[in-house]
Amino acid sequence: MNKISKSIAGALLLVTFPAASLAAGWVADFSFDADAAYDDNFLMSDTEQESWIYSVKPEVSLIYLTPVVTSELDAKLAVKRYSEFDQFDSEDPAFNWKNSYKTARSTWSMDFGYRESSQRDFAEEDTGQFDSNTIVETVYADPSVVFRVTEKDDLGISLGYTERDYDADDFSDNENETVGLNWQHKVDEVLSTTANISVSQYTAERPNVQLQ
Repeated sequence: MNKISKSIAGALLLVTFPAASLAAGWVADFSFDADAAYDDNFLMSDTEQESWIYSVKPEVSLIYLTPVVTSELDAKLAVKRYSEFDQFDSEDPAFNWKNSYKTARSTWSMDFGYRESSQRDFAEEDTGQFDSNTIVETVYADPSVVFRVTEKDDLGISLGYTERDYDADDFSDNENETVGLNWQHKVDEVLSTTANISVSQYTAERPNVQLQ
C-alpha cells in the first residue's frame, strides 16, 4: 500500500493586497490563493483510487496598533473540491484574535481562536483514517504574561486550553490544558539562557468511554 501526493500546481494564483492604513492605528490586509494537487491513493487503501484536489483560500486581517496595544483579527476560509470524491468537499472557516498589552515591566498576551477542518487533512499524524469526512471543530485560548524581574531576567507564565469536537461518534472529543513557566536570563547582547517547565492534562471522551 503506497500513497503519493503530488503538488501539480502549487500556486496557480496568488494575490496579495499590501497592508493599507484605514485610520490612525488601523491596518488591513487581504490575500487570496488557489492551487491544485494530485493524489494517487486518496483513501490510503490497498485499492488505489486517484483524485484531483482543488482549493481556494482567501484571508482577511485587521490589525490595531499603538505603542502599547496590538490587536490582530484574522479570518480565513479554505474551500476544497475533489474530482472523484465530492462527498469530501468542504468549506472550512478559521478565526484567530491575537492581543497584547505592554507596560514598563510586563507584556500581557491573550490569543483566541476557532477553526473547522476535515479530519482526513491531518489523518496521517492523528488517526490514520483517511476514509472519513468527519469535520473537527477546534476552540483554543492562550493567555500569557512576561514580567521583567531585573534588567537581565524575564519570568514568563503561560496557560493554554484547546478543545476539539468531532461531528461524528467515530472519534473522541478531547480537551488539552497546559500551564507553562519560563525563565530567561540575558548574559550579554547576543547570548541568553532559558529554562522551561510545563504541565499538561489531556482528556478524551467517547460515548460510554472516558479516558483521562
